[in-house]
Amino acid sequence: MRTAILARFCAPLCDAVAGSANAAEIIDVLERENLFVVPLDETRQWFRYHHLFAQVLHTQLTRTEPDLVPTLHERASAGIECRAQRTKRSATRSRRATPPGR
Repeated sequence: MRTAILARFCAPLCDAVAGSANAAEIIDVLERENLFVVPLDETRQWFRYHHLFAQVLHTQLTRTEPDLVPTLHERASAGIECRAQRTKRSATRSRRATPPGR
């Protein structure tokens, strides 16, 4: 339910937001059972919730844990920033490892 603040998500981002370590397994089950998640890429790393399900989750979250919502947004921001930095480092390493002229 805490990941309802995310318009799109991947397992590491869900783990960062929810403070969990098993988002990949949960997403895998949801996708395999065709329950409320829509893949956004061919590698099935990024997803979004079905629109109605997202709305229900978000409503439930704001009812049951309204004070937590700002913290969840902060965690999401930090998780996105961390992923961006890792991607940038990986791209830099790849450029360094590629021989000139290729």
